[in-house]
Amino acid sequence: MSELDLIQKLRSLLPPSEKNNIFPDARGFNDDVCILGKISDDYLICSHDTIVENVHFFSDDAIELVIKKAIRTNISDIASKGATPYGMTLSLSLSKPYHNEDIQDRIIDALKQEIDYYHIPLLGGDITASKHLVISVCIFGLCRQIPPCRSGAKIGDHIFVSGVLGLSKIG
Repeated sequence: MSELDLIQKLRSLLPPSEKNNIFPDARGFNDDVCILGKISDDYLICSHDTIVENVHFFSDDAIELVIKKAIRTNISDIASKGATPYGMTLSLSLSKPYHNEDIQDRIIDALKQEIDYYHIPLLGGDITASKHLVISVCIFGLCRQIPPCRSGAKIGDHIFVSGVLGLSKIG
């Protein structure tokens, strides 16, 4: 089954918008973020991505870079909607090599650098053991307007990119 087929089956589990008591414009699997509702005058949105050892990064990659990748992919999704980061949760599934105190200190240091740089508080998360390192980040953001859909781009819109396009495909 392809990823798109699986997403289609998952969509069947979502409540119809008229029965969605959280927020009728949540977007389900149709965008990189979902809209959770409003906090005062702002819309609360979130992005949730997971990266897996030997799928999204190599096992010998520097852990500091892996942590940055996990956080920045979500920040990119939030920023693309014109939102400001509000907070994040983090789940770590650590394989045996990462049970080392020195490596865990490096993980903490890398997290602290990202938290300080982006002014985004860590709100909680989960830690478990695993056969491979898995990092899952959920970032919440605030924006003044309902953010544009990925599918809503039209001629005349401005598109901003950074880095080298297509570089992630190398991994």
